[in-house]
Amino acid sequence: MEELNEHSPGNTVAARTTTPDYSALFEASPYPCLLLDIGLVILGANRACLRATGRTSDIVGQPIFEAFPPNPDDPESTDIDRVRSSLLQAIATKLPHNTAFLRYAMPRETPAGRVFDERFWSTVDTPILDAAGEVVMVARNAIEAQPAQRDIEQRLQEGMIAARMVIWDLDLISGHVRFSANANVVFGGDWGSVASVWESIHPEDMPKLHAARNQAIAERSNYRQTVRFIRPDDGGILWLDVRGTIVCNAEGVPAAVRGVSVDITERMRAEQELREADRRKDEFLAMLAHELRNPLAPISAAAQVLRLSSLNPDIIRKTSDVISRQVSHMTSLIDDLLDVSRVTRGLIQLERKPLAVQDIVADAVEQVRPVLTARRHDLKIDMPAQAIESVGDRKRLVQVLTNLLNNAAKYTPEGGCLALSVTTRDEQIAIGIADNGIGIGPDLLPHIFDLFTQAERTPDRSQGGLGLGLALVSSLMALHGGSVSASSPGRGLGSTFTLLLPCMGEVAPAVPVAPALQPPSGRALRLLVVDDNMDAAEMLGAFMESAGHQVSIEFEPFRALERARIDTPDVCLLDIGLPGMDGNQLARRLRTLPHMANATLIAVTGYGKEFDRDQSIAAGFDYYFVKPADPAALVALLAGIEHAGNGA
Repeated sequence: MEELNEHSPGNTVAARTTTPDYSALFEASPYPCLLLDIGLVILGANRACLRATGRTSDIVGQPIFEAFPPNPDDPESTDIDRVRSSLLQAIATKLPHNTAFLRYAMPRETPAGRVFDERFWSTVDTPILDAAGEVVMVARNAIEAQPAQRDIEQRLQEGMIAARMVIWDLDLISGHVRFSANANVVFGGDWGSVASVWESIHPEDMPKLHAARNQAIAERSNYRQTVRFIRPDDGGILWLDVRGTIVCNAEGVPAAVRGVSVDITERMRAEQELREADRRKDEFLAMLAHELRNPLAPISAAAQVLRLSSLNPDIIRKTSDVISRQVSHMTSLIDDLLDVSRVTRGLIQLERKPLAVQDIVADAVEQVRPVLTARRHDLKIDMPAQAIESVGDRKRLVQVLTNLLNNAAKYTPEGGCLALSVTTRDEQIAIGIADNGIGIGPDLLPHIFDLFTQAERTPDRSQGGLGLGLALVSSLMALHGGSVSASSPGRGLGSTFTLLLPCMGEVAPAVPVAPALQPPSGRALRLLVVDDNMDAAEMLGAFMESAGHQVSIEFEPFRALERARIDTPDVCLLDIGLPGMDGNQLARRLRTLPHMANATLIAVTGYGKEFDRDQSIAAGFDYYFVKPADPAALVALLAGIEHAGNGA
């Protein structure tokens, strides 16, 4: 078709062609059509176009965006960028280009002035070539979308954007690839050739994608691959689930690929986080098993020693000390686990009081002094002469500082240097703990306060611990309205932890402290010990007998209830997890017996949550001990009961 440059009747532009029917066909088409040169100047418009847009043949010779200007008061009502992109792509690729659901408002003259009517179109831009195969003009055909169709198309596009899904067609002959309109939103750019797409695929993923596609072409089938995609706008990495179906022509030759690419970056990131969490969980369980087995070995050996027939008092004392130390270590590990659970879920109450930071530092240093001495560390302390005060829970803040000092000692080779400094800044107290130890690598530093995170350990795991301490420190500082941060130049270059606490503020009322127990009076009590763990019941009974009390032992709650009816005890030490009737139910039943109204009920149980404690107190217990109960604390408690029984 030669260039159209003559006007024909009916306010349209006709074309001089070697085939007159072309201009007649153009004019008779029921669909709006524009002819544009490669500079996007209008060469012709058929009747349907003029009728649909309310324009006249005066638009011929005008650039398209002057003939159909955007609404200056609502630029978004005219999607000029999509129109220009479609036309230029058709010119560049010499292939038709479709655009669905195109928003383009039409100007209309009224007595009150120009107004713009919101309109939606579906367009096809078809390049027209000369004998040399060069583009001389573009035919733009348009169909106005009806309201119902617009709603469906809009919902489809919104759904595809929300699902991060892009539909595409690849012409295997020309290499041209055409994407759905939301590609620029998902991929961060527009593409007109398959080569430009390949440039954005991660180089490591290209071979498997090509192999999958080539195999599908050979088999006339489908393929699916997960690849990384580099956004051209910001360099960000996307993970795409790419699926393609081979389309063959009438001769059965593969001619195109129809596909869909879905952005699965969030899913891949979540899966990676789950894998990392699972790996850390496995490492934690391995550490937990190791740390719990360590004290079991000396306890087992001590039990074997105590079986020997001839033991002098010195060996018995040393063996008892070993058992006590190792049980204390196991209890500490279990307490760490429970502490982290309670603190991270906000199930502890702080006992807030005015505190001198110097006293907190002194208490923490006193606790870690044995470790520092054993490892020959030099600790430098830099504190201002004047008192610095904050408000908080003394025990918990000492726990925080002790944990950080212990960590610094553990991860610093023997003979290392530690420094503790206290300063004030912007109404905050800053406590810094620095060391010249193994440091923290850049890969670990962002996760140092996560649960179960721990620096690399030696094969003998000599540092010990479960990787819970820093998570506990972070949670406790948050409860105090403060924070903790870590920094390190890198591995082998030491590390610094900084605590920030608010300076002295309004003090919350202190939690009342129970009065101290009275010293023993020497009166023996009748005790009833109930526990389905026979070893635990017998050992507790034996210890209480050695303290001068009369002990009865039952392993089953109903037998314990019968014994209490016959032989009234002064004190019942009850396990909670009993078969058939738990300890709380047993306590309620005991309280219904008239002669048990004044008896003392003590829970000795493995349940350590605040909720469990509250339940037991509500059931009638007077005291609550978590296993392994401290025997000395039990003896002291019974001494207070003796004292009260003597009328003191």
